[in-house]
Amino acid sequence: IDTSLSMLQTFSTHLPSDPHNLTWALHGITPASPAAFASGEPMLSPSATSPEGEHRKVSPPRAQFDVAIANLVVHHVDDLPSFFTGLLGLVKTGGWIVITEFGLEEGAEDPRLSVPLKEGKVRTVTRTEHGHSSQSAERQKDEHGSVNSAGHFHPAFTVASITELFTKYGLVDVHAEIRGRLPLFEDKDKYPLNLIARGRKP
Repeated sequence: IDTSLSMLQTFSTHLPSDPHNLTWALHGITPASPAAFASGEPMLSPSATSPEGEHRKVSPPRAQFDVAIANLVVHHVDDLPSFFTGLLGLVKTGGWIVITEFGLEEGAEDPRLSVPLKEGKVRTVTRTEHGHSSQSAERQKDEHGSVNSAGHFHPAFTVASITELFTKYGLVDVHAEIRGRLPLFEDKDKYPLNLIARGRKP
């Protein structure tokens, strides 16, 4: 699932010709998500081949899952309590939440802050709960209302701050580590660290 229509359309172009065991939907995680999944409420499922404005809909394949993976998502989330409440409700008891995030060594500067912006773009860095000071600016949404744009994010997490976040929302057996770097920018010296964290729903 994703909150960006264009991201899901791009995702659909990388699927096998018969993705019979894959579903995707335009949906933002909130405390209402578990009830929506349990009810089987159809959700928009954008495809690159769908006619403009005629996106198909799919019902969630199940109410709860064994594992939920959020890949480079959390740094875009403004309402972390609502996000984690919804996410925990979609995971079975004993199930796992796994995230990958931009990592940061304690005391280091987030390398994304020094990456040049394309003309007309605005960088927005939001103060968050996990203890890092940050700059702030006017938020910028895309044409679909999503803030998942290159210029809107929260400061990167350290191992300690992501562990604290997972623990705060009730996850146990929490483990986080820095593993390699993410080749996201032209300047290799600015490649951000890759942070991987997991926690189990008790």
